[in-house]
Amino acid sequence: MARIISLIMRTAIGALFVASGALKLLDPAAFAWNIYQYGLVPRPLIDPIAVGLPIIEVAAGAGLVLNRRWSYAAVGGMLMVFMVMLGYAIINGLNVDCGCFGSGEPGPEGLRNAFLRDALMVLSLTAAWWFRDRRSVPGRTDLENVILSEEDAS
Repeated sequence: MARIISLIMRTAIGALFVASGALKLLDPAAFAWNIYQYGLVPRPLIDPIAVGLPIIEVAAGAGLVLNRRWSYAAVGGMLMVFMVMLGYAIINGLNVDCGCFGSGEPGPEGLRNAFLRDALMVLSLTAAWWFRDRRSVPGRTDLENVILSEEDAS
């Protein structure tokens, strides 16, 4: 049962990352503006980050859905960086949009909600990693691996 919950959490977080990255790729100028408002990134790096980060988000999210080991670290690392940025904005009272899913809820309330959402995702990702199916068989889908491993345990 724990492996099924891990599969659900991993797939949900991965899908959120794919969706988030895709929304940013649809409007990189708006995402670049969000990055600029934090005041932490030098201007020459804003546009490359506004395009590159969403591509990495989509790739890492897809990797998580496909249960690639590297994707846990990539998504976890991005979540930690996002939380540091959100914490910086909250502590400094910035009235900015988090930029998480395109245009959203600007201001302190939106930043706090995004921080809490990211913290919940870190905890869920940790649980998904802990309870993942370590006995996956290449060539089988995740669901087949989960079902067959549960049958083996019986």
